[in-house]
Amino acid sequence: IVVCPTPAGEPSKRLEELQQGRLTLLNHQRRFAGGDDWFTPGGEQAPRLWRFHLQYHGWLVELARDYQATGDESCLNELRRWLLDWMRVCRPWTAGFAQDAWNSYAISQRLWHWREIVHAVPPAFWRHPGLPRAVFLASAADQAEYLSR
Repeated sequence: IVVCPTPAGEPSKRLEELQQGRLTLLNHQRRFAGGDDWFTPGGEQAPRLWRFHLQYHGWLVELARDYQATGDESCLNELRRWLLDWMRVCRPWTAGFAQDAWNSYAISQRLWHWREIVHAVPPAFWRHPGLPRAVFLASAADQAEYLSR
């Protein structure tokens, strides 16, 4: 997967876009508000490749990198919001879970991106009561275990 980062020192527009309830992946923007949008973005059936990119979480890495570039805590708050929403909504063994969210390739890409997030956020990110590091790591371990099977 090729990720085209923004030039050094220039934050992406990802934070603003997400705060406005939109998400652009593969040059196609859709309404995205979390919840059911993890499966049917904007209430419509998105192409599977778009849905896979949604599940890879590469776009969340952009928020972590934007924080590094700007120090804007809003980037971390938005990142935490989406990680929590994904863990709440995209649980294993729910209807349709394996099609996109828990597809083996999606898991492998997401775990790689989560690794990038861990290295990009400050230690204080994990002290937030809403998303302690243990919860995040438990989800990563569950995904790795599922992938190994």
